[in-house]
Amino acid sequence: MSTSPGRARPPLPARHTILRLIGDHYRRPKGTHRSWQGCDLDLTGFTTDGDMSFDGATFSGGIVSFRDATFSGGGVSFNNATGSVPTLQ
Repeated sequence: MSTSPGRARPPLPARHTILRLIGDHYRRPKGTHRSWQGCDLDLTGFTTDGDMSFDGATFSGGIVSFRDATFSGGGVSFNNATGSVPTLQ
């Protein structure tokens, strides 16, 4: 995950936990506690060194952007995701 210049990055296990939790929120059914379905997620310019899984997630009613994102040493997957699944270019 990138941070602003002069800011420390969280330790590796914390960064990977954050990535896992983002995917978890999109796997929760819409309208349930902690579901992010219908929410916008702007990861423009995002850089990560870990895997990010949106496997089984549902994207509906919100915009998810990975424009200019960099997955260095990791990747992003959308296996069995439904709805308006983001595309990576």
